[in-house]
Amino acid sequence: MQPHRPPAIAFDARDLLIAQRTGVEWVAWQMLEHLPPQLPGVRRALVLDREAGSGAVQALARRGGYECIVLPPRWPRLQRMADGWMAWQIGPQLRARGFDLLVSVNTKLPLRGLPGVVTVHGLEWARVPADYTRSERLKQAAWLRLAAWRATAMLTFTQATLQDLRALLPRLRPPVAVIPEGVMPHVHPLPPAALDTALPARLGVPARPFVLSVCTLAPRKNLDGLLQAWALLKQQRAAAGQPLQAVLVLAGRSGAASSRLQARVQQLGLQPDVVFTGYVGDDDLVQLYHQASAFAYPSRYEGFGLPPLEAMCCGTPVLSANRGAMAEVAGDAALLVDPDDVADIAHGLDRLLHDPALRARLRQAGPRRAAGFRWPAFAAAFAPFLLQQMPAPQPGAPPAARPAWPRALP
Repeated sequence: MQPHRPPAIAFDARDLLIAQRTGVEWVAWQMLEHLPPQLPGVRRALVLDREAGSGAVQALARRGGYECIVLPPRWPRLQRMADGWMAWQIGPQLRARGFDLLVSVNTKLPLRGLPGVVTVHGLEWARVPADYTRSERLKQAAWLRLAAWRATAMLTFTQATLQDLRALLPRLRPPVAVIPEGVMPHVHPLPPAALDTALPARLGVPARPFVLSVCTLAPRKNLDGLLQAWALLKQQRAAAGQPLQAVLVLAGRSGAASSRLQARVQQLGLQPDVVFTGYVGDDDLVQLYHQASAFAYPSRYEGFGLPPLEAMCCGTPVLSANRGAMAEVAGDAALLVDPDDVADIAHGLDRLLHDPALRARLRQAGPRRAAGFRWPAFAAAFAPFLLQQMPAPQPGAPPAARPAWPRALP
């Protein structure tokens, strides 16, 4: 008689190895941090394609009771062309190690060997195609269609992304859980005594009020539109005899649009009024959220949009886009503008900086809205849905919990 074994779930944890974390990497960290208490009696593993360079991954594994499995890529050329590690290699290897299910933090799944659950963060490549190369769009489309064919279930974070997914794939077969992300644990209100008022100067920000925007410097984030709106607002205030005193601070990892944005600043004559800080670490970013006069995020498309929610949590008045997931997440706790209308963005920035009643309302509404987005709540909704996707249990194995259908946005 074969010994009974517990159900076993493996997680594609490669995003944990990225040092400069942005939204997707943070989602992976928090998902894996908060799921273990909701999966008692389930064998869990973090699957990596190389050894972790720091102790943070090992510490997470110890806290969550995860095994760490390192499977180096076998075919470097195939890995460069497409993710051969995911497509062909790890499915059979994980099956041979006794795993029943793979959870992917993106839309990629093995083509053989192991069923899986995929995460759809957003469909930027389909909704804003001009911001992606043709080869990138084809690659993303191929992975999504393969995932829709192979996955036992899908996870996404907003109803807006679910609608986009169903519009792109009308015959979508796998069940889709819609469960909101949470605010990161390190983002929370700070008392005045905890503010590092010297930080802006260290980042090159002049001693003036500033509007903050945090994102990867990529075209779909609409930073070009934000710069045009900032130039327009500056002109309007000067014409009215009320010069604009604030500066615009763009914080984020360099992307495809970085050099073009720098040139755009020169072209618009905004050199003294725009500061690029580059990537900002977690603690410094929380400081910037608190010290900013306002936060601006007029992105053309997001699958969720975490930075505005973080700014709300810190009590900073927020300007966001009036469409899709961004409007869904912000609710009435942000000033919503048309991201394709430069004049509307400029008007919104003006109100956010100079309308005391609006600022006071958003400072109250933001933290209340953000309080409804927590990672423990995410894990409590996702774990039973995940267990429902497990194959039939082995004889004598503990039964999987029945799923609670994912909650709606607060």
